[in-house]
Amino acid sequence: MEITLLELYRRQKGLTGRDLARKIHYVTNIISQVETGCRRSWPAFRDRVCEVLQVPEDAIFLPNGACKTVRIDTLLQAVGE
Repeated sequence: MEITLLELYRRQKGLTGRDLARKIHYVTNIISQVETGCRRSWPAFRDRVCEVLQVPEDAIFLPNGACKTVRIDTLLQAVGE
C-alpha cells in the first residue's frame, strides 16, 4: 500500500484535507482527487500547496503534476530504525 507525499506532508502539518483546501482556496474534493491520483495538479495548485506545507514542489510532485508516492511499509521501516 502507498501514500502520496502530499497526504504525508499534509498530515505531518496536522492538517485535514478540508484545512488545506481552505488555506489554498480550493474545494476539499480537489485535494482528495489529487491525493488519490484521480486528478493531476496544475502549477497554481502546486505553488499554493507547497507554500502552505513549506516544502519544495519536487518533494511532493512529479514533473507531470502527479503526486509522488511512498510505500507505507518503507515509512514504517524508516521509523523503526
